[in-house]
Amino acid sequence: MTDALSEGLGLSVTWLCDAQRVEEITSLFLEGIHNAYISHGELMDGRADAPGLWSPDIAEIHRREMARLDLSGGPFLHPGVRVAVAEREGQIVGFATVTRDRDEGDNQDPVPFATIEDFIVAENQRGLGVGSQLISWVEKSLNSVGIARIFLESGVANEDAHRFFRAKGYAVTSVTFMKDLGSHHSSL
Repeated sequence: MTDALSEGLGLSVTWLCDAQRVEEITSLFLEGIHNAYISHGELMDGRADAPGLWSPDIAEIHRREMARLDLSGGPFLHPGVRVAVAEREGQIVGFATVTRDRDEGDNQDPVPFATIEDFIVAENQRGLGVGSQLISWVEKSLNSVGIARIFLESGVANEDAHRFFRAKGYAVTSVTFMKDLGSHHSSL
């Protein structure tokens, strides 16, 4: 599924199917992140050591995450992790990492959902419609396979992202609290 509207802007959006391009995703991720990007997900998954402090191993952590991608393309019908890529003139200029946790029709899911884990647009492409086209494509693609709700999280100080997602119809649904107890090793 490629969005014709995106193509009219010289932009194409599709699910990543080429393992050879995964390193481009990691490079764009590393260029696009900043300390305000860190949310509870980065803290829980080991990407960040503390609020505002990325793990020194973030590049390797991201590469390991990308090794688990579903690169099959086509409709996103089954659980897995995919990356939607926005390309202009053969260059990846934005991406969204999307997780689908359950199969379509799974009785555990009263409202079928997916989660946008990462959403990055190249710095020199911001304000040019890349993010808008990328999020629109992801929404249409997921809706076409029965996904009714999309969740995402954003670092508390990531105000530019908050404005963008609010403008696209996303609403704050919870606030996450954390308390660091100082010990990062289990004594059990």
